[in-house]
Order: sequence, then C-alpha cells, then structure tokens
Amino acid sequence: MTATFSLTCDASALSVSYSIENRSGADVGLFNRIARIELDGSTSYDPANVYVDFSDEILFLRKAPLVVPSGLSAGGVRLPAVTLVPSGQRFAERFTLPVPVPVCEPMRRALLSNKAGGAQVVADRLVHARRVEVVLGAFRGGPDLQYRELFPAAPGVLAVWPPGVAAARQEQLTFPERLRSPLPVLDYRVATAE
Repeated sequence: MTATFSLTCDASALSVSYSIENRSGADVGLFNRIARIELDGSTSYDPANVYVDFSDEILFLRKAPLVVPSGLSAGGVRLPAVTLVPSGQRFAERFTLPVPVPVCEPMRRALLSNKAGGAQVVADRLVHARRVEVVLGAFRGGPDLQYRELFPAAPGVLAVWPPGVAAARQEQLTFPERLRSPLPVLDYRVATAE
C-alpha cells in the first residue's frame, strides 16, 4: 500500500488531499467516513467530517476510530464507516476546513466536561498550530470481514462486520507537516458562569 498526502493553507481555509494505492494483494478498508447528524436529522458522511484535536502546537486531523481516554467511562466507541479499496486500485480524497480551524474531538470534550462537573465545553479559545498531523486508520480485509452499504444516498459508505476485528487490525497512517506560519485554531475551553 502506497500513501501520499498534501496540505495547502491560506487565511481562510486548510485543504488536505490524500491518496491510497492498494498493492497489498487484499482489500484495504479506510476508516474515513465519519458520521455527522445534520440539523434536519439526516446523516452526513461528507469528506470534511474529520476529528480535529490540538496539543503542544500540533493540529491533529483524524479519520480513524477514537480511543476512550483514561478517566472517561464510555460504553463503547462507534467506529467510522469505511471506504473499501480493492487490491490494485487507488482511492483519493480531498477535504477543506475553515480557518481558524475549530477542534472537534468528542472524547476530549467529554473528559473536560466530566472533570469540570458537567460544565459546558466550547471550542472558542484561540491558539496557534505550528504543525499538522493527518492520521488515517486503515486495515487489511479478509474473508472473515463483511461489508454492507449504509445508505443508497451515500454510495461506497460501508459498515464493516465484525467491527472489532477490523479495529484490531487497524494501522494508523500518519502524515506530519510543519507549517510555514502559525495556523489559527479554536481549541476547547470550559465555559464558566461569570
């Protein structure tokens, strides 16, 4: 499997492109379809749905299953939906995020809220990233995995069964990039009554 990526940034947008060429001899699944519920109740699997986090001047853009952090009790983590890349084929995707880039990491948000006694957590604290890391979860398919299409309106967006097997096989492909100038990010803060 060969993976490439590129990143461009200006004052209003951060754009990421990546491609996966599957030469592995088996299907490869990508955990790159993150569900978002829209205001009208419909589910979106837009390529720009990405988990965004910030730490130590690094902006993390994740298309991979989340991990429950220590100190947070959660019944389970819902896996992202999957794009299947058959052996010998190539998949490419591009997504764009607004600048400043707002964080969106449900596990960290829940942990911050729990530690603050259930207080509201909002992404509005201006910080700056000097690096970006794009993380893509990928797993090797096999006869023990089955796929089904989730919605006719979203062709190619698949659920994998059994999900635990796919998650256990996951490799995280990481693409680091140092930025030429600091990138504005809106990080989490705990909102307190004034």
